[in-house]
Amino acid sequence: MRTVSSEEQRLIQESVAKLADKEYVPHAEALNHYPDCELPSRFVAGLAELGLFDLLLPADSGGGDGDLQTLSTALETLSEKLAAPAGILFAHSFAQQLAISGGDKRSAERLAGNGTPTLLAYPIYDEPGDCASSVICRKEGKNLLLEGTCEFVVNAPIANLLVIPVYQESKEHGCSIALIEPDRQGVEVGESLLTLGLRGCPTADVILRGVKVNASELIPGACELTREMARRFRGPASAICAGITGSSLRTASGYAQERYQAGCNIIEHQQVRSMLADMLADYQSACNAADKLSSGETISESAAATLFVRAKEGAARASTDGVQLLGGYGYMEDYGQERRMRDAKQAQCLLGRTDPLRQDAVADWLTHEEAL
Repeated sequence: MRTVSSEEQRLIQESVAKLADKEYVPHAEALNHYPDCELPSRFVAGLAELGLFDLLLPADSGGGDGDLQTLSTALETLSEKLAAPAGILFAHSFAQQLAISGGDKRSAERLAGNGTPTLLAYPIYDEPGDCASSVICRKEGKNLLLEGTCEFVVNAPIANLLVIPVYQESKEHGCSIALIEPDRQGVEVGESLLTLGLRGCPTADVILRGVKVNASELIPGACELTREMARRFRGPASAICAGITGSSLRTASGYAQERYQAGCNIIEHQQVRSMLADMLADYQSACNAADKLSSGETISESAAATLFVRAKEGAARASTDGVQLLGGYGYMEDYGQERRMRDAKQAQCLLGRTDPLRQDAVADWLTHEEAL
């Protein structure tokens, strides 16, 4: 684990590391086969007991009054150990802040755990602001009804509140966010899907068949809200990438220092050191992105987008090199490198693809270049 800047972050780092070593690391190998195996009984409860689900809620609503830097510290520490619970916490935190940002104080109080954690689900792999939702909200008499399927909703199989983007038939209302309990009549949560990575972070399709909602359960302006929230959460997403990258780097370095071949430990081979140097550069880049994008510091869209792209792609590249450095052992489940490679590929999809980010970065840069 790397050195953090505040006492609060250090305490979170130590607590989360202790939780992960006890509750997550022993199950890492078995969870490679999720959803064909059950989640460990305390997989979600451990996060709740540390107060991580309410970390970002204001204190007067029963939350921890934390900031994105503290959340990023927790996510990076989890991802160094096992990235799946970091995926659960990330999707929940994003959905929670999205719901609060478009609501009022009552929204925060409704989402606060108050002893029983309110775990939220959201399609976190969707493109931010993409309002082409397949869930339609239509008016039938005095009722508002939701129809359609929302795909790849992270946490849906274990959540007690679904945060779903919907498209309203009435053009002037556009897109909204719906808050729905999974046991409401007409709601069907599908079976947990087999994902490439982050296995153990349950994901499922949500099917809505004439689900009645009140106008108060719809948050308007979903497109702009999700875009703005995605910008805020680039730092925490980068922290997940940093955790995966750092873990892959340390495993590869440890193996290279022990593996003896051609008269010396392979850490002495120039090509091995070159690969480790590239992994180290990717790790430092992801750490820099996590710190800078979580700090609240005002930076240009081009700088923020490129930092995020580098964190995502660096994690995928470094974890792939981490497999190669272990040779055949890299593909064995008990070393964990192949899991990290899959997790990094899955983490690349957090908050959408990197190609739109590239386009946004260049567009912003050109605008400011012309202004200069």
